[in-house]
Amino acid sequence: MSPPAAAPHFKPESSWKLLGGMGYGLRQSTLLGRFRIRLPDDFDLAVLDAAIAAMAEDPLPRPMDAPDAATAVACRAAQWMALLQQECNIPVSDRFRAGPAILLDDGATAVPVAMPCFTKDASHAMLDWVGRVLDDLIANRPDAGTEILRERLEALRVRLRQWKVQGINAFHFLRAADHLDIPTTRLFGAVYTFGTGRHTRWLNSSFTDRTGQIGVNLAHSKLATAQVLLRGGLPGPSHLRVTTEAEAVGAAETLGYPVVVKPLDQEQGRGVAAGLAEPDAVREAFATALTFSREILVEKHFHGRDYRLTVVDGRVVKVENRVAGGVTGDGVSTVGQLVDVLQQTPRFRKVMRTSGRFPLSLDAEALGMLGEAGMTADSVPDAGAYVTLRRKNNISTGGMQILVPPERVHPDNRDLAVRAAALLRLDFAGVDLIIDDIATSWLESGALICEVNAQPQVGVNTTPDIYREILASLMRGGHRIPVHLVIVGASGIPAADVRQLLDRLGCNALATPAGVWIDGRKVAARPQGSFHAARIMLEETAAKTALCVIAAGEIVQAGLPTDRFESIRVVGPVEDLETILAMAAPHTDVLVPE
Repeated sequence: MSPPAAAPHFKPESSWKLLGGMGYGLRQSTLLGRFRIRLPDDFDLAVLDAAIAAMAEDPLPRPMDAPDAATAVACRAAQWMALLQQECNIPVSDRFRAGPAILLDDGATAVPVAMPCFTKDASHAMLDWVGRVLDDLIANRPDAGTEILRERLEALRVRLRQWKVQGINAFHFLRAADHLDIPTTRLFGAVYTFGTGRHTRWLNSSFTDRTGQIGVNLAHSKLATAQVLLRGGLPGPSHLRVTTEAEAVGAAETLGYPVVVKPLDQEQGRGVAAGLAEPDAVREAFATALTFSREILVEKHFHGRDYRLTVVDGRVVKVENRVAGGVTGDGVSTVGQLVDVLQQTPRFRKVMRTSGRFPLSLDAEALGMLGEAGMTADSVPDAGAYVTLRRKNNISTGGMQILVPPERVHPDNRDLAVRAAALLRLDFAGVDLIIDDIATSWLESGALICEVNAQPQVGVNTTPDIYREILASLMRGGHRIPVHLVIVGASGIPAADVRQLLDRLGCNALATPAGVWIDGRKVAARPQGSFHAARIMLEETAAKTALCVIAAGEIVQAGLPTDRFESIRVVGPVEDLETILAMAAPHTDVLVPE
């Protein structure tokens, strides 16, 4: 007969509850449950911290102060869960609540935890993983060695990819909103609502609710973009439309080598090949472009440096010099070895984690570029020599971005980018400019706007705070309306009292279980409940100051509809009052029991 299994040292209890709304001071949907913890007598928290840090790609947050060891372990579990999801582009918030600890009859300790949840499945996968790993680490089991745990961590990251937010912009805007205290909700698909009431804005990556569809369609067609730019007196490209390989070679000979081959209706450098100097290169580039689109352009190559100027609401907010992917020689290592080293950098490892591939490798394109330069993967470049391995200057294919200080950009060049965005009626645009020197006016040196991207990736490599700056600018009129909450028991609240509160608080918007009213006019009927009615009202752009009447039972089951209230009132006898007050009190400065 086998001996009984030892009691676990760390285990998430089975009954976790997900609130659709918020509670306990959190700004996202809230996951409630308990960690069951039994620590050995010789447990050392510093050893656990060192083991966690050894597996982390990014610096861990400073460990939070806790009144006891069990709560300290629970805090680390919650922090680690958030950090690992963020590493995989799941924008879960850093905030959580842990404790107070409860001593159980069997000597173990239960620590209640409220954690933010962005995606339910990802949160449950994290609970399962962190439970197993922390139990191994605390017990100091043989299978808790660093290399084994790293393998388990990599398997987790692969699993988490299926729940990541699509697009770099969406992830960073949601993280920026959390830092700026801007409430967010997912509207549909990749569209998110930022703010409440009359301050709400919609974002889909870098598309905003004010981005014109006509401009987007024009920018999506390089042929149309060029015509609009040239019509407006700006330096658009000269190119020819082709449908066959022979036509592509003929167009290149007409325009004169070198040329660029690109799909007409793609963005972010997909299918683009530049600097093509002979017919075979054009044929190969045409075949590649054909895999992205049936509409192909051959364009006269313009010599110069490649710059991306990001324009938001008529202002250039960022300028970067883009360099095609490659490696810098050290005089000792081969090209192949330099690529291997590059792939182990934090930037490339993060791309691998989130996409499952390295942006730069010794693939056919890289080997072809080496061949044109008279090199192979075994060649040893001179120290400081840059070896280009990509034909396009795109970050997604391993390119580098070099931030250009605003004072280095000639005002005429900033104005050129702003005017290009304005011609296409785009409030948010990435203007790709080819020019010899960004400090010299394009009116003197000449230049080429090779593309205007209507949905540009902004990126954080050179500007960590750029998404906060852009979001603050987009929300400069404010980001939340004053909201008051009335929590009612089974007996409800008389209509006369509601009207009196509306007048006293100066609210023009009201949500109750019976519907939603704006300026005295009913705009929504038969909501699925008072929580749903409140969510409807909070996205009404005519709402200036709001009053939510929500049943106590719905608060317990669904949480709060938003993260901040000017006041919270409790009316009449309410069941689970202690639970409701614990959940709601951190979300207001004015709590009024009645």
